[in-house]
Amino acid sequence: MDFAALLKEHGVTFEEELHVKAPAPTADSAAAAADLRAAVTSDAETWDVPPAPEVLATMLKDDQLARTLRARKFDQKKSLKLLRETIQWRSEVRPDLLRAGPLEDEARTGKTRRPGLDRHGRPLLVLDNTVENTSDQEGQMTYLRWNIENLAGKMKDGVEKQVTFIHLTDFSIFNTPPMSSTKHTMDLFANFYHERLGHCILWQPPAYFYVFLATVKPFIDAVTYSKVAIVRGDYSPGSKNDELMNLLIGENWRQLTGVDQPRETPKSSPGYVHEEYWSAVMKEDAKLDQKAAPKAPKPKAKVVDEEWC
Repeated sequence: MDFAALLKEHGVTFEEELHVKAPAPTADSAAAAADLRAAVTSDAETWDVPPAPEVLATMLKDDQLARTLRARKFDQKKSLKLLRETIQWRSEVRPDLLRAGPLEDEARTGKTRRPGLDRHGRPLLVLDNTVENTSDQEGQMTYLRWNIENLAGKMKDGVEKQVTFIHLTDFSIFNTPPMSSTKHTMDLFANFYHERLGHCILWQPPAYFYVFLATVKPFIDAVTYSKVAIVRGDYSPGSKNDELMNLLIGENWRQLTGVDQPRETPKSSPGYVHEEYWSAVMKEDAKLDQKAAPKAPKPKAKVVDEEWC
């Protein structure tokens, strides 16, 4: 299926190397990655606070270096700055060590969740600020970081992009997120999880949302904004919007996003069932803990003195 041509009819761009997978490495890009690795390795020795060794090792992998270079259009100086900032942030915040258990209160309404993969193999991140249930901004941002961090673990077979779906049907002046939270969210995607966004779907925004969008748009770079798809109007089966969502996410788009699905409580995001979702999350955490646990050393073979045999 020619997704690019079909989605173009809906005004949405689609390129596998921009919205799903990474471009194939070339001799030039490999050389640029090697130069960036050497530069940050040398640079890290001068930092006042040394980076966490495991963070540095992860960020110096080929795929991470390639994403950093693409994010800064292969400008070595800018790429080094971005990579250094990301390593320092990850060393300080350690999102890789976050676990869901202490964050359950932030999850109860389904305002942030990872329901599965779309038809292109991209993990889906569903956001619904209209069911915000806490006033703890740091807790909210920590839970968002935990979700974004865990999206990468769902990417297989070369996929390195995710899709963000934002429920906006009930968006109003009364539930608009604080500008500080909005800027932090954009900062996460632009600077610390760069080159991870495939598409961002803004679902059924009301007129007031465009006032909010005009406020934040100056903080969004042109490439990122080109990945935004605003969906308004009829989405009944067979409609143009239904066709668009089928192409972007798949025939099960309603189940994945929660659109038109039952609400567990009046304050829950549609389609979200907390106990069912959280049970799966805790199983994921248990696997991560098991993987991270140090392996017990193998017992040494007993040496038999042949003289006494």
